[in-house]
Amino acid sequence: MQTLVETVETPDTSAQSSTPSSTVAPRIRAVGLATLAAAGVWTVAKLAPGIDVAAPSFDASDPVDLGLGPVVVSSLLATLVGWAVLAVLERFTIRSNAIWTGAALAFTVFSLGGPLSGSGVDVSQRIVLVLLHLVVAAVYVALIRRTMATSPPRRT
Repeated sequence: MQTLVETVETPDTSAQSSTPSSTVAPRIRAVGLATLAAAGVWTVAKLAPGIDVAAPSFDASDPVDLGLGPVVVSSLLATLVGWAVLAVLERFTIRSNAIWTGAALAFTVFSLGGPLSGSGVDVSQRIVLVLLHLVVAAVYVALIRRTMATSPPRRT
């Protein structure tokens, strides 16, 4: 007796879209690496002679000295908020990639208002603060974009 076995090939869709579970680990790495990048910029700045990492004052008080803790916490918060926004956009829109990237770039530009305004800090301190913002954004956006789906989610 002859047995007929039928095989059905399923198309490989891994290159077309990302499942939520397949994006978690790379996105955690993106958060971690962006935070490490900020810590690296802070460390280099602290080792440089004559540079105190400080946030400008927006009233009559003195500038606030920025330790590593606030740099790490603010980097973590910004990247985690970015991840949450992307997750919501991926769930409810078909243009999540473009919308999120535009929002991330707009947020980065907006965030530069703090380092570039206020008083009590010199040019080198402002440069360090701007670098902190730009390095976190550059690392995070570049790594998160790698995890984005390349095709819109299917609506059922």
